[in-house]
Amino acid sequence: MTNRDLAGKTLEYTYENGAQIVLEVGEETLGFEWSGGDLDGIKIGGLRYKCQSMRDGQYMVSWHNTDAKSFATIVIDLLDKKVHGSALIFYGAPEEQELFEEAVITGVT
Repeated sequence: MTNRDLAGKTLEYTYENGAQIVLEVGEETLGFEWSGGDLDGIKIGGLRYKCQSMRDGQYMVSWHNTDAKSFATIVIDLLDKKVHGSALIFYGAPEEQELFEEAVITGVT
C-alpha cells in the first residue's frame, strides 16, 4: 500500500508516560505536535514519510528528520486503537534518546 492509505487523517494518541501526540498525515508529508513529557512543545511538519499496510486497519509508518537527527517508525493499529513506536532521536548529540513505547489512540478524524 501507499501513503494514500492514511492521507488526510489526523490521529491523537497518548503514551504511557502521559505525553500526547497529534499526528497529521498528508499525501506525501506528515507533521506532529507533542504535549507533555520530555518533548513538550515540539511541533514539526513537512516530513516525508513511507507507509505500508500490514493488514486491514494496521499501518507501519516511518520517517527520517535529518534536521533534528531523528528517525522513527510507528505501527498504527486503528482496530485495536494502539500505536507502537520505536525511535532514535537527536542521534549523535548528548541528548540522544532511544524510544520504544506504546500509546493509546484517543481520536481519529
